[in-house]
Amino acid sequence: MNKSQPILEVFNDMDTHTSKEILGQPKLWADVYKKIRNQEKEIHDFFKRESINNSKNLNIILTGAGSSAFIGEIAQYSFRKAGFKNTKAVPTTDLVTHFTDIVDVQKPLLLVSFGRSGNSPESIAAIKLANKHCSEVSHLIISCNESGELAQKANEPNTHAFILPPPAEDQGLAMTGSFSGMVLAANIISNINQLEKYEPIVSKTVQIGKKILQQYSKLLHEISNKDFTRVIFLGDGPLLGCARESHLKVQELSDGICLGKFDSFLGFRHGPKAVVNDNSLLIYLLSNDENVIKYQYDLIKQISTQNLGMHSLAIGNTEEVNDYVDSYIQIEDLDSLPETFLAIPYILIAQIIGFLKSKNLSLNPDNPSQNGAISRVVEGVNIYI
Repeated sequence: MNKSQPILEVFNDMDTHTSKEILGQPKLWADVYKKIRNQEKEIHDFFKRESINNSKNLNIILTGAGSSAFIGEIAQYSFRKAGFKNTKAVPTTDLVTHFTDIVDVQKPLLLVSFGRSGNSPESIAAIKLANKHCSEVSHLIISCNESGELAQKANEPNTHAFILPPPAEDQGLAMTGSFSGMVLAANIISNINQLEKYEPIVSKTVQIGKKILQQYSKLLHEISNKDFTRVIFLGDGPLLGCARESHLKVQELSDGICLGKFDSFLGFRHGPKAVVNDNSLLIYLLSNDENVIKYQYDLIKQISTQNLGMHSLAIGNTEEVNDYVDSYIQIEDLDSLPETFLAIPYILIAQIIGFLKSKNLSLNPDNPSQNGAISRVVEGVNIYI
Protein backbone atom coordinates (compact mmCIF):
# COMPACT_ATOMS: atom_id res chain seq x y z
CA MET A 1 0.00 0.00 0.00
CA ASN A 2 1.32 3.45 -0.89
CA LYS A 3 2.31 5.47 2.16
CA SER A 4 -0.02 8.29 1.16
CA GLN A 5 -3.04 6.14 0.42
CA PRO A 6 -4.93 6.30 3.77
CA ILE A 7 -5.48 10.03 3.68
CA LEU A 8 -6.16 10.17 -0.03
CA GLU A 9 -8.87 7.55 0.45
CA VAL A 10 -10.41 9.69 3.17
CA PHE A 11 -10.46 12.71 0.89
CA ASN A 12 -11.69 10.85 -2.16
CA ASP A 13 -14.40 8.98 -0.27
CA MET A 14 -15.90 12.23 0.97
CA ASP A 15 -17.78 14.25 -1.59
CA THR A 16 -16.92 17.61 -0.07
CA HIS A 17 -15.74 20.90 -1.52
CA THR A 18 -13.12 21.17 1.22
CA SER A 19 -11.39 17.88 0.37
CA LYS A 20 -11.11 18.78 -3.31
CA GLU A 21 -9.94 22.30 -2.48
CA ILE A 22 -7.18 21.07 -0.18
CA LEU A 23 -5.91 18.51 -2.68
CA GLY A 24 -6.08 20.95 -5.60
CA GLN A 25 -3.73 23.55 -4.13
CA PRO A 26 -0.42 22.58 -5.80
CA LYS A 27 -2.03 22.89 -9.23
CA LEU A 28 -3.71 26.12 -8.16
CA TRP A 29 -0.36 27.64 -7.16
CA ALA A 30 1.09 26.90 -10.59
CA ASP A 31 -2.00 28.40 -12.24
CA VAL A 32 -1.80 31.55 -10.10
CA TYR A 33 1.76 32.14 -11.27
CA LYS A 34 0.73 31.60 -14.91
CA LYS A 35 -2.07 34.11 -14.56
CA ILE A 36 0.26 36.70 -13.04
CA ARG A 37 2.62 36.20 -15.97
CA ASN A 38 -0.27 36.65 -18.39
CA GLN A 39 -1.29 39.88 -16.64
CA GLU A 40 2.23 41.17 -16.01
CA LYS A 41 1.79 44.20 -18.26
CA GLU A 42 -1.46 45.29 -16.60
CA ILE A 43 0.11 45.04 -13.15
CA HIS A 44 3.20 46.95 -14.32
CA ASP A 45 1.02 49.64 -15.89
CA PHE A 46 -0.93 50.06 -12.64
CA PHE A 47 2.27 50.42 -10.58
CA LYS A 48 3.65 52.93 -13.08
CA ARG A 49 0.41 54.91 -13.37
CA GLU A 50 0.05 55.18 -9.61
CA SER A 51 3.78 55.83 -9.04
CA ILE A 52 4.11 52.76 -6.82
CA ASN A 53 7.83 52.19 -6.40
CA ASN A 54 10.21 51.63 -3.53
CA SER A 55 11.91 55.00 -3.98
CA LYS A 56 8.69 56.84 -3.15
CA ASN A 57 7.72 57.82 0.40
CA LEU A 58 4.79 55.44 0.22
CA ASN A 59 2.82 53.75 2.97
CA ILE A 60 1.48 50.30 2.19
CA ILE A 61 -1.22 48.61 4.26
CA LEU A 62 -2.17 44.99 3.61
CA THR A 63 -5.67 44.34 4.83
CA GLY A 64 -8.53 41.88 5.01
CA ALA A 65 -10.80 40.29 7.59
CA GLY A 66 -10.17 36.98 9.35
CA SER A 67 -7.99 34.66 7.27
CA SER A 68 -7.63 37.38 4.64
CA ALA A 69 -5.99 39.58 7.27
CA PHE A 70 -3.47 36.84 8.04
CA ILE A 71 -2.41 36.85 4.38
CA GLY A 72 -1.17 40.38 4.95
CA GLU A 73 0.75 39.31 8.05
CA ILE A 74 2.75 36.92 5.87
CA ALA A 75 3.06 38.99 2.70
CA GLN A 76 4.22 42.17 4.47
CA TYR A 77 7.67 40.56 4.66
CA SER A 78 7.77 40.15 0.88
CA PHE A 79 6.87 43.80 0.34
CA ARG A 80 9.56 44.92 2.78
CA LYS A 81 12.19 42.72 1.11
CA ALA A 82 11.15 44.28 -2.21
CA GLY A 83 12.13 47.69 -0.77
CA PHE A 84 8.72 48.87 0.48
CA LYS A 85 9.89 49.44 4.05
CA ASN A 86 6.76 51.32 5.19
CA THR A 87 4.55 48.25 4.86
CA LYS A 88 2.36 46.85 7.59
CA ALA A 89 -0.56 44.48 7.92
CA VAL A 90 -3.71 45.90 9.52
CA PRO A 91 -7.06 44.03 9.58
CA THR A 92 -10.04 45.77 8.02
CA THR A 93 -11.74 45.16 11.36
CA ASP A 94 -9.28 47.64 12.88
CA LEU A 95 -9.29 50.10 9.98
CA VAL A 96 -13.07 50.44 10.05
CA THR A 97 -13.11 51.51 13.69
CA HIS A 98 -9.84 53.49 13.95
CA PHE A 99 -8.77 54.45 10.43
CA THR A 100 -7.33 57.91 11.08
CA ASP A 101 -5.56 56.72 14.24
CA ILE A 102 -3.74 54.02 12.27
CA VAL A 103 -3.13 55.64 8.87
CA ASP A 104 -1.05 58.74 8.15
CA VAL A 105 -3.56 60.26 5.76
CA GLN A 106 -1.12 62.95 4.59
CA LYS A 107 1.21 60.42 2.95
CA PRO A 108 0.50 58.48 -0.24
CA LEU A 109 -1.12 55.13 0.56
CA LEU A 110 -1.34 51.85 -1.31
CA LEU A 111 -4.13 49.81 0.25
CA VAL A 112 -3.81 46.14 -0.67
CA SER A 113 -7.12 44.39 0.02
CA PHE A 114 -7.50 40.62 0.21
CA GLY A 115 -10.82 38.81 0.04
CA ARG A 116 -12.05 35.38 -0.96
CA SER A 117 -15.60 36.43 -1.80
CA GLY A 118 -14.81 40.12 -1.95
CA ASN A 119 -18.10 40.80 -0.20
CA SER A 120 -17.03 41.35 3.41
CA PRO A 121 -18.60 44.64 4.51
CA GLU A 122 -15.45 45.73 6.35
CA SER A 123 -13.35 45.40 3.17
CA ILE A 124 -15.62 47.72 1.22
CA ALA A 125 -15.75 50.14 4.15
CA ALA A 126 -11.94 50.24 4.41
CA ILE A 127 -11.69 51.29 0.75
CA LYS A 128 -14.31 53.99 1.24
CA LEU A 129 -12.51 55.30 4.32
CA ALA A 130 -9.18 55.42 2.47
CA ASN A 131 -10.76 57.37 -0.40
CA LYS A 132 -12.44 59.70 2.06
CA HIS A 133 -9.51 60.51 4.33
CA CYS A 134 -6.29 60.06 2.35
CA SER A 135 -4.85 62.86 0.23
CA GLU A 136 -3.42 60.30 -2.22
CA VAL A 137 -4.48 56.65 -2.34
CA SER A 138 -4.24 53.68 -4.69
CA HIS A 139 -5.92 50.30 -4.34
CA LEU A 140 -4.57 46.88 -5.25
CA ILE A 141 -7.22 44.19 -4.83
CA ILE A 142 -6.33 40.51 -4.68
CA SER A 143 -9.45 38.39 -4.61
CA CYS A 144 -10.95 35.09 -5.74
CA ASN A 145 -14.39 36.19 -6.95
CA GLU A 146 -14.65 38.18 -10.16
CA SER A 147 -18.27 39.03 -9.30
CA GLY A 148 -17.55 40.24 -5.77
CA GLU A 149 -17.83 43.83 -4.63
CA LEU A 150 -14.06 44.14 -4.31
CA ALA A 151 -13.51 42.99 -7.89
CA GLN A 152 -16.03 45.54 -9.14
CA LYS A 153 -13.84 48.30 -7.72
CA ALA A 154 -11.37 47.58 -10.52
CA ASN A 155 -13.34 49.95 -12.73
CA GLU A 156 -12.20 52.90 -10.62
CA PRO A 157 -9.16 54.82 -11.96
CA ASN A 158 -6.93 54.42 -8.88
CA THR A 159 -7.56 50.67 -8.59
CA HIS A 160 -6.30 47.40 -10.01
CA ALA A 161 -7.73 43.97 -9.25
CA PHE A 162 -5.96 40.66 -9.66
CA ILE A 163 -8.52 37.86 -9.55
CA LEU A 164 -7.19 34.37 -8.91
CA PRO A 165 -8.23 31.43 -11.14
CA PRO A 166 -11.79 30.19 -10.37
CA PRO A 167 -10.75 27.13 -8.29
CA ALA A 168 -9.34 29.53 -5.67
CA GLU A 169 -12.84 30.58 -4.64
CA ASP A 170 -13.40 27.90 -2.00
CA GLN A 171 -16.99 26.80 -1.59
CA GLY A 172 -16.39 25.28 1.84
CA LEU A 173 -16.56 27.42 4.96
CA ALA A 174 -12.83 27.26 5.71
CA MET A 175 -10.44 29.16 3.46
CA THR A 176 -7.93 26.73 1.96
CA GLY A 177 -6.81 27.32 -1.64
CA SER A 178 -8.02 30.91 -1.45
CA PHE A 179 -5.63 31.54 1.44
CA SER A 180 -2.52 29.88 0.02
CA GLY A 181 -3.26 31.21 -3.47
CA MET A 182 -3.58 34.81 -2.32
CA VAL A 183 -0.39 34.52 -0.25
CA LEU A 184 1.41 33.32 -3.37
CA ALA A 185 -0.03 36.12 -5.50
CA ALA A 186 0.89 38.83 -2.99
CA ASN A 187 4.43 37.51 -2.57
CA ILE A 188 5.01 37.65 -6.31
CA ILE A 189 3.22 40.92 -7.07
CA SER A 190 5.22 42.65 -4.34
CA ASN A 191 8.24 42.30 -6.61
CA ILE A 192 6.59 42.27 -10.02
CA ASN A 193 9.72 43.77 -11.64
CA GLN A 194 11.53 40.47 -11.06
CA LEU A 195 8.70 38.16 -12.04
CA GLU A 196 10.81 35.57 -13.86
CA LYS A 197 12.89 34.78 -10.77
CA TYR A 198 9.75 33.31 -9.18
CA GLU A 199 9.32 30.52 -11.73
CA PRO A 200 11.72 28.08 -9.97
CA ILE A 201 10.44 29.24 -6.57
CA VAL A 202 6.84 28.44 -7.49
CA SER A 203 7.93 25.13 -9.01
CA LYS A 204 9.68 24.16 -5.77
CA THR A 205 6.67 25.28 -3.71
CA VAL A 206 4.42 23.05 -5.83
CA GLN A 207 6.81 20.10 -5.35
CA ILE A 208 6.82 20.56 -1.57
CA GLY A 209 3.03 20.77 -1.48
CA LYS A 210 2.73 17.52 -3.42
CA LYS A 211 5.29 15.88 -1.14
CA ILE A 212 3.32 16.78 1.98
CA LEU A 213 0.11 15.43 0.47
CA GLN A 214 1.64 12.24 -0.90
CA GLN A 215 4.42 11.27 1.52
CA TYR A 216 3.27 12.56 4.88
CA SER A 217 -0.45 12.00 4.67
CA LYS A 218 -0.38 8.75 6.64
CA LEU A 219 1.40 10.53 9.50
CA LEU A 220 -1.12 13.40 9.50
CA HIS A 221 -3.94 10.87 9.44
CA GLU A 222 -2.55 9.22 12.57
CA ILE A 223 -2.08 12.56 14.34
CA SER A 224 -5.61 13.70 13.54
CA ASN A 225 -6.94 10.55 15.23
CA LYS A 226 -5.34 11.50 18.53
CA ASP A 227 -7.72 12.76 21.21
CA PHE A 228 -6.34 16.29 21.47
CA THR A 229 -8.62 19.16 22.51
CA ARG A 230 -6.03 21.94 22.16
CA VAL A 231 -3.78 22.66 19.20
CA ILE A 232 -0.91 25.14 19.34
CA PHE A 233 0.99 26.43 16.33
CA LEU A 234 4.27 28.33 16.68
CA GLY A 235 6.00 30.32 13.96
CA ASP A 236 8.24 33.37 13.55
CA GLY A 237 8.31 36.28 11.12
CA PRO A 238 6.10 35.44 8.12
CA LEU A 239 5.37 32.06 9.71
CA LEU A 240 3.68 33.77 12.65
CA GLY A 241 0.86 34.70 10.26
CA CYS A 242 0.84 31.09 9.07
CA ALA A 243 0.60 29.90 12.69
CA ARG A 244 -2.32 32.24 13.23
CA GLU A 245 -4.17 30.95 10.18
CA SER A 246 -3.30 27.37 11.16
CA HIS A 247 -4.80 27.58 14.63
CA LEU A 248 -7.98 29.10 13.19
CA LYS A 249 -8.24 26.39 10.54
CA VAL A 250 -8.30 23.51 13.04
CA GLN A 251 -10.57 25.46 15.37
CA GLU A 252 -13.07 26.27 12.60
CA LEU A 253 -13.15 22.80 11.10
CA SER A 254 -13.59 21.17 14.52
CA ASP A 255 -16.41 23.59 15.42
CA GLY A 256 -14.37 24.90 18.34
CA ILE A 257 -14.09 21.49 20.00
CA CYS A 258 -10.32 21.73 19.46
CA LEU A 259 -9.33 25.12 20.79
CA GLY A 260 -6.50 26.79 18.92
CA LYS A 261 -3.59 28.91 20.06
CA PHE A 262 -0.71 30.52 18.16
CA ASP A 263 2.40 32.50 19.02
CA SER A 264 6.01 33.14 18.10
CA PHE A 265 8.61 30.84 19.63
CA LEU A 266 10.06 33.58 21.84
CA GLY A 267 6.66 35.05 22.65
CA PHE A 268 5.33 31.68 23.77
CA ARG A 269 7.77 31.65 26.68
CA HIS A 270 6.28 34.81 28.19
CA GLY A 271 3.12 33.36 29.71
CA PRO A 272 1.22 31.72 26.83
CA LYS A 273 3.09 28.44 27.42
CA ALA A 274 0.74 27.92 30.37
CA VAL A 275 -1.92 26.80 27.88
CA VAL A 276 -0.10 23.50 27.24
CA ASN A 277 -1.75 20.55 28.98
CA ASP A 278 -1.87 16.79 28.50
CA ASN A 279 -4.47 17.17 25.74
CA SER A 280 -2.38 19.58 23.64
CA LEU A 281 -1.00 19.03 20.14
CA LEU A 282 2.03 21.26 19.52
CA ILE A 283 3.01 22.04 15.92
CA TYR A 284 6.27 23.82 15.16
CA LEU A 285 6.55 25.71 11.86
CA LEU A 286 10.31 25.96 11.40
CA SER A 287 12.07 28.74 9.54
CA ASN A 288 14.81 28.20 6.97
CA ASP A 289 16.81 31.11 8.43
CA GLU A 290 19.68 29.70 10.51
CA ASN A 291 19.57 32.54 13.05
CA VAL A 292 15.81 32.12 13.59
CA ILE A 293 16.12 28.34 13.93
CA LYS A 294 18.46 28.74 16.93
CA TYR A 295 15.66 30.37 18.95
CA GLN A 296 13.14 27.80 17.77
CA TYR A 297 15.38 24.87 18.63
CA ASP A 298 15.92 26.16 22.17
CA LEU A 299 12.19 26.25 22.92
CA ILE A 300 11.51 22.87 21.31
CA LYS A 301 14.26 21.33 23.42
CA GLN A 302 12.89 22.96 26.59
CA ILE A 303 9.32 21.76 25.97
CA SER A 304 10.60 18.24 25.31
CA THR A 305 12.69 18.28 28.48
CA GLN A 306 9.66 19.45 30.47
CA ASN A 307 7.59 16.66 28.88
CA LEU A 308 4.75 19.05 27.97
CA GLY A 309 1.81 18.23 25.74
CA MET A 310 0.24 15.10 24.24
CA HIS A 311 2.14 15.10 20.94
CA SER A 312 4.55 17.38 19.07
CA LEU A 313 5.01 17.74 15.32
CA ALA A 314 7.58 19.86 13.48
CA ILE A 315 7.94 20.74 9.81
CA GLY A 316 11.23 21.99 8.43
CA ASN A 317 14.70 20.75 7.57
CA THR A 318 16.71 20.89 10.80
CA GLU A 319 18.22 17.56 11.84
CA GLU A 320 18.70 18.51 15.52
CA VAL A 321 14.97 19.01 16.05
CA ASN A 322 14.19 15.38 15.25
CA ASP A 323 15.43 14.22 18.65
CA TYR A 324 13.01 16.48 20.53
CA VAL A 325 9.68 16.01 18.72
CA ASP A 326 7.34 13.05 18.43
CA SER A 327 6.84 13.47 14.67
CA TYR A 328 8.82 15.31 12.03
CA ILE A 329 7.96 16.30 8.48
CA GLN A 330 11.39 16.89 7.00
CA ILE A 331 11.47 18.81 3.74
CA GLU A 332 14.76 19.00 1.88
CA ASP A 333 15.85 22.03 -0.15
CA LEU A 334 13.91 24.52 1.93
CA ASP A 335 16.83 26.92 1.55
CA SER A 336 15.83 27.43 -2.08
CA LEU A 337 12.60 29.14 -0.98
CA PRO A 338 12.24 32.67 0.40
CA GLU A 339 11.05 32.46 4.00
CA THR A 340 7.73 34.09 3.02
CA PHE A 341 6.94 31.18 0.69
CA LEU A 342 7.19 28.54 3.42
CA ALA A 343 3.70 29.41 4.65
CA ILE A 344 2.18 28.26 1.36
CA PRO A 345 2.95 24.52 1.70
CA TYR A 346 3.10 24.65 5.52
CA ILE A 347 -0.57 25.64 5.78
CA LEU A 348 -1.48 22.23 4.34
CA ILE A 349 -0.65 20.69 7.73
CA ALA A 350 -3.40 22.55 9.56
CA GLN A 351 -5.87 22.14 6.71
CA ILE A 352 -5.43 18.37 6.59
CA ILE A 353 -5.50 17.88 10.35
CA GLY A 354 -8.52 20.17 10.65
CA PHE A 355 -10.37 18.38 7.86
CA LEU A 356 -9.73 14.93 9.31
CA LYS A 357 -10.57 16.05 12.84
CA SER A 358 -13.85 17.42 11.48
CA LYS A 359 -14.56 14.02 9.93
CA ASN A 360 -13.60 12.22 13.16
CA LEU A 361 -16.10 14.39 15.05
CA SER A 362 -18.85 13.49 12.54
CA LEU A 363 -19.06 17.09 11.36
CA ASN A 364 -19.56 18.34 7.81
CA PRO A 365 -16.18 19.85 6.83
CA ASP A 366 -17.89 22.16 4.33
CA ASN A 367 -20.08 23.61 7.08
CA PRO A 368 -18.78 22.43 10.47
CA SER A 369 -20.55 25.07 12.57
CA GLN A 370 -23.47 23.13 14.05
CA ASN A 371 -25.09 26.13 15.73
CA GLY A 372 -24.50 28.51 12.83
CA ALA A 373 -22.15 30.71 14.86
CA ILE A 374 -19.87 31.22 11.86
CA SER A 375 -20.59 31.26 8.14
CA ARG A 376 -18.67 31.38 4.88
CA VAL A 377 -19.27 35.14 4.52
CA VAL A 378 -19.70 37.10 7.73
CA GLU A 379 -23.25 38.34 8.24
CA GLY A 380 -24.90 40.99 10.39
CA VAL A 381 -22.14 43.64 10.24
CA ASN A 382 -23.42 47.22 10.23
CA ILE A 383 -21.04 49.86 8.88
CA TYR A 384 -21.11 53.41 10.26
CA ILE A 385 -19.25 55.91 8.06
